[in-house]
Amino acid sequence: MLEQTVQNERPTPLQGVGIVLATAAAVLLGSWVFGALQRWIGQAASLGFLAYGVLVALVLMNRYVMAYHYAANDDVLRVHHRYGRYQRFMVDVWLNRVLAWGTPEDVRRQHPRARVTRAVKPKCPLEPLALAYRTGGKVEILVLQPDAPLRDHLLKHIRKCK
Repeated sequence: MLEQTVQNERPTPLQGVGIVLATAAAVLLGSWVFGALQRWIGQAASLGFLAYGVLVALVLMNRYVMAYHYAANDDVLRVHHRYGRYQRFMVDVWLNRVLAWGTPEDVRRQHPRARVTRAVKPKCPLEPLALAYRTGGKVEILVLQPDAPLRDHLLKHIRKCK
């Protein structure tokens, strides 16, 4: 079984201090802005500040905590969301059900109505690979960023199933 985790680079300790200070500054600025707006919009300012806080948390989570974990054997590719040390199942792709593979643009052109699931990190230098596969009578596309050993393994077993 081959496994790979795709995530952004971990910040250095100095960058970590900068991230904490920038987050604190963003929260204080948001508190000040929504406190000033409370005079005109009342309790909606509290809801606005709450939404702003959730947005800040989501940006931080996506940038510094969230990753994708790929695990493949001869039959299936399993993809998980990874939040720190916790994983949540995302999708299984049975390699004998793969219809097409290649760049995301090429596969999307071949299957324009397929739903696309992305398991990629934008700042990761690995080239994305798209797999169009049949599941439950529909065609779906998974975009992932496998390293060379995982990519070779997947393509070898997909070709073997054809």
